[in-house]
Amino acid sequence: MPITLYDARGSNGGERVRWALQFKGVAYTRIDIEAPHDRAHLGRISPFGRVPVG
Repeated sequence: MPITLYDARGSNGGERVRWALQFKGVAYTRIDIEAPHDRAHLGRISPFGRVPVG
């Protein structure tokens, strides 16, 4: 199952998740939610609108 990580620049939680995935050698796709259209999508998948979401 592919992993998609929704992350924002400067997110401490997102950074920790990225470190763990890289340490474990797990492949993932990172989506930076800085763009407004990504924020709208984040609101649909994360009830609190916070990152990281994996």
